[in-house]
Amino acid sequence: MPKKQIFGSVIVLVMLSLICMYIYDNYYVEKETRLIVESGNNNKTIVNYLSTKKADYYLYNIDNIIVDDTNRKLELDKALELNQITMDEVLKYLEEKVNINNGNVILYQNDDFSLLKCSLPSGKVNYIFGNKSMVYTESFCVETPYFCTFTKTYHVLDISEKKDGYVYLTLKNDVEEEVATIEILKDEIDNVEIGNYYSFNFASTNDQIDGDIKSIFDNNRILSIKLIEVEEDKINENVCK
Repeated sequence: MPKKQIFGSVIVLVMLSLICMYIYDNYYVEKETRLIVESGNNNKTIVNYLSTKKADYYLYNIDNIIVDDTNRKLELDKALELNQITMDEVLKYLEEKVNINNGNVILYQNDDFSLLKCSLPSGKVNYIFGNKSMVYTESFCVETPYFCTFTKTYHVLDISEKKDGYVYLTLKNDVEEEVATIEILKDEIDNVEIGNYYSFNFASTNDQIDGDIKSIFDNNRILSIKLIEVEEDKINENVCK
């Protein structure tokens, strides 16, 4: 066989190989991959699963999602991070069920799990993976999602300076007769003054339900702080889960 013909055949084979690789990379996941939902002891907990510049991924009330194809098994967060699968490919397994605010909030579901896609004002996107009974909740479509809130009223006994932007905050819960000192960012209590009563509204993001002051501040996020001016406005709710 002439050298030119051999060379031409090699070029054709290389091109065919590249075409096959392209087809494999773009269609293999859709045809062969399965997404397996792992559920265990996760009890209504929002877990930060993966963070990128453009999106944050969370798990709600499920433990993990596995990308399972004929060659390997890989956790979904790792598969996304390594570009082994894309969100467009994940969405091929789901059906759009709810569309709110011109597509800024979309709930997808199939027989195995749900996926809530929230396009945020900041330009980022939240993806929350949950079980098949998950429904849209406004608190999921914020910068840091949460699943329930509760309010506690505290008497501010003392505020003292600490380094690195933190202060020591001494609080009293009159209902429980508990006094505790916590470390907190100064900016979080910028308008709080010693001697006043304040209602602290917390977002719960895990299944920690201890009601002592330190546990509440360690395991929940402050949404707002409101000055109490009349006795009737004092609220002391149980930690939600």
